[in-house]
Amino acid sequence: MTSRGRYRVLAATVVVGCALSLAVVAVSASGPAAAPTQASTGSTLNPQAGTELTGTQQQASADYPAALRPYYQQRLQWTPCSGAAPSDFVCAGMRVPISYANPKRFGDITIAVTRRPATSSQKRLGSLVVNPGGPGGSGIEYAQAADMIVSASVLNRYDLVGFDPRGVGASAPLSCLTDAQIDAFLAADATPDTPREVSQFRSMSDALGKGCLKSNRELARRVDTESAARDMDILRGVLGDPRMTYLGKSYGTFLGSTYARLFPNRVGRFVLDGVVDPQMDNVALSKAQAMGFERAMRRFLADCARLRNCPLRKDPKAAYQQLLDLIARTDAKPIPTSDPKRPLTQSLLQTGLIFGMYDSAYGWPAERNALRGVLGGDGTDMLDMIDFYVSREDGHYKDNSNEVIAAVNCIDRPDRPGIAAVQKLARTWSTSYPMFGEVLAYGLLTCERWPAPAVGRAAPWRGKTAPVLIIGNTYDPATPVEGAKALRKQMHNSRYIEWVGDGHTAYRQGSSCVDSMVDRFYLSGTLPAKDQVCRS
Repeated sequence: MTSRGRYRVLAATVVVGCALSLAVVAVSASGPAAAPTQASTGSTLNPQAGTELTGTQQQASADYPAALRPYYQQRLQWTPCSGAAPSDFVCAGMRVPISYANPKRFGDITIAVTRRPATSSQKRLGSLVVNPGGPGGSGIEYAQAADMIVSASVLNRYDLVGFDPRGVGASAPLSCLTDAQIDAFLAADATPDTPREVSQFRSMSDALGKGCLKSNRELARRVDTESAARDMDILRGVLGDPRMTYLGKSYGTFLGSTYARLFPNRVGRFVLDGVVDPQMDNVALSKAQAMGFERAMRRFLADCARLRNCPLRKDPKAAYQQLLDLIARTDAKPIPTSDPKRPLTQSLLQTGLIFGMYDSAYGWPAERNALRGVLGGDGTDMLDMIDFYVSREDGHYKDNSNEVIAAVNCIDRPDRPGIAAVQKLARTWSTSYPMFGEVLAYGLLTCERWPAPAVGRAAPWRGKTAPVLIIGNTYDPATPVEGAKALRKQMHNSRYIEWVGDGHTAYRQGSSCVDSMVDRFYLSGTLPAKDQVCRS
């Protein structure tokens, strides 16, 4: 994997708490005991136009409510993917109801699905469904980077399957803001400290929420993670797998734990990497990210101090203060870039600082290069790095991830603190986490007046299911390792791997120790005998 390619794949898992997005959020889980996982013997796929996948392990229609049977019984029509998709992938559309509470009332939407057949059809184990996170990350784009996200030995035995969750990418996408509105929102003051700035932030948040409902009112009220998990089970059924084999990263771990709560008997070989703790509400998750990004930044500065070409002061503490001073100056006077209409504002600068922490192999060097320009009075490289992460190209946003992240988060958790509560949090967090505490606190205002009701709640995962492999990264900035440890305690019969590494998530991020245990689990169903720590 090239460093650039790894960075692009990792960008799909970005979950931050500033401007349009706030911290990842999650929902509770419970359910009856599950049977042990078994390998699927479903049919293999001939990746030709018009191929139908029926599956030989599809459960009897009696297993599902009558209103949902037509969805589970549908046959996907696989055809070559359009655009720049790799030639070994095929694509299809899968019908799901907008509302699971009343499937007939609001009609259907089409979920976009992509699939790459196992390279060894004689030893095929089934389908491996992947989700990169977000919420708002495209599972289509993620899966089509197959060689970067899954080991060759796993691709040999599994059909790799990706899907865009409801409202995301090519799956009935919500379109909430124009490109110009997204530009303005990302650049707007993310730490509003005057009545005018607070009013501006609220107005932009209101426009975002109203825009999502205008795009598709009923769907915008039902892009919650539980509905997406129910879509996943229909996908499992039409793929012909009796149990779901899954790789979820970042927010994808919340999607996975939600699935395990709803369908405990259908959990197969599950890997949850970079964990969102389901018992944490919006406020707790944002605070955890403030801690995580601060911890990562201090490690970045310590690493930078050892390099000859570090653009910052050599003493890490002095470099930290140097960045705080830079943020304060940029709040008063944005830094010019090559685009006179898009100077580097304080909000954009902090967004760039956050993004650089996601990956030490490429993100840290890119961050150093961008900071060199910023300190020299040119914010162009920092703005380019931000545009890469938010999928902005030639003045347009290539997907709707910047919008749908709020649409999902705001209905997945009921806590929506108002300005007084947020200001109090900002004061407290800025003391403990001076660089990112305030901006992550104010990110909570995005949901303050969201025009759709919340449907989820924060609660510990409860229930019994097949053993799950949980992975945490000691210095993960976006999903701090404490979340993985907490989920391990909630899912009592699971196993836990901790990688002592930097950056976001662990599998296929440079640890042969992690990769070997994950691959063994997927290929043989064998979990580590006990929890493990990987240092390589």
